[in-house]
Amino acid sequence: MYKICFISTVPATMRGLILPFVNYILNNYENEYDISLICCNEGDFIDMIPNNVHYYPIEMKRGIDFHLISVISQFKSIFKKENFDLIQYSTPNASFYASTAAKSAKVPNRLYCQWGLAFQGYSGYKRKAFKLLEKTTCKNSTWIEPDSNGNLNLCRSLGFYDDKKSSVVLHGSAKGVDLSYFNINNKEQYRKETREKYKIPDDIFVFGFVGSITGDKGINELISAFKKVNEEFPNTILMLVGDTEKEYSLDQNLMAWAEENDAVILTGLSRSVPKEMAAMDCYITASYREGFGTTVIEAGAMALPVISSNIPGPTDVIKDGFNGLVFENKNVVKLKDAMIKIYSDVELRKKFSKNALQTVIEKYDQNVVFEAMVADRKRLLNTT
Repeated sequence: MYKICFISTVPATMRGLILPFVNYILNNYENEYDISLICCNEGDFIDMIPNNVHYYPIEMKRGIDFHLISVISQFKSIFKKENFDLIQYSTPNASFYASTAAKSAKVPNRLYCQWGLAFQGYSGYKRKAFKLLEKTTCKNSTWIEPDSNGNLNLCRSLGFYDDKKSSVVLHGSAKGVDLSYFNINNKEQYRKETREKYKIPDDIFVFGFVGSITGDKGINELISAFKKVNEEFPNTILMLVGDTEKEYSLDQNLMAWAEENDAVILTGLSRSVPKEMAAMDCYITASYREGFGTTVIEAGAMALPVISSNIPGPTDVIKDGFNGLVFENKNVVKLKDAMIKIYSDVELRKKFSKNALQTVIEKYDQNVVFEAMVADRKRLLNTT
């Protein structure tokens, strides 16, 4: 059995992106892999780990952590003891710690799943620090896999790595879409339930977003643009699905307006994203940076037209004029114009909806994506 270890800083990444793949391996290749996980121990995460998976909790923090020497030492101790054939890491801090320790411990396969570029969300000294962190992690890794071709090309152009140690699996995405969960056949029922829950009439047009309510997700620009759209078209609603994070990054006047206005629905964290998406008429991501942008293909699975900022990741999927509209990042006027165009043109929405669903079915079915990822891991293990 090959011994492989999956690593992230916090359990949220494990829950959302890694455990689905781990469960796929266990269900289809149970006798081929001995699997371990490393991340912080938070909340009820330990209860979610399958019985036949090993777990090593290591206390790690997001952002700048002054305990890095101790953390790297803990990683190295585990690596030397377990002799993993392959380790896979993602998220900035965990990737830096794990890649540094694994290189020292001579782990043969050090796979960096580059699911986002943190430095793009910063400026000044923070940008320089996280860019250096990114370069170091890439240097320490034996193979790097961004989850989008856009970020692959960007990092190659920045000299982080070349084509001899990097690739994108299939069409990108860290996990594809579970089409049994984001089931288009349930859309009408979900739409009815969710609109009844939030008292949204059938003739109201809903723009929506799912993710962290924070500045680098473009929430300031999204609320600003919607405010202008709603003034012109009062039968519109903005639904924001997710927890508020980094409140300092949000315009407090805009947030106060959103919280007090009946035209904005703040749902908080959701455990039923397909239901919220089913209630929407258009999905919007105004993010400043993404590794890939999983919610874009989840929206496509629910046949939603998408408006996306022109950043690497989401624009691997959203092609302007085919399955959605692409606008200039951080440009409120361009975003507003795109929203009005989608709202006003029924036939365009139908075209985008059809193409969005077809794109996801053809390229991002989770079972197909996971099978390609397993084949990729086998390739790495067999070329060591």
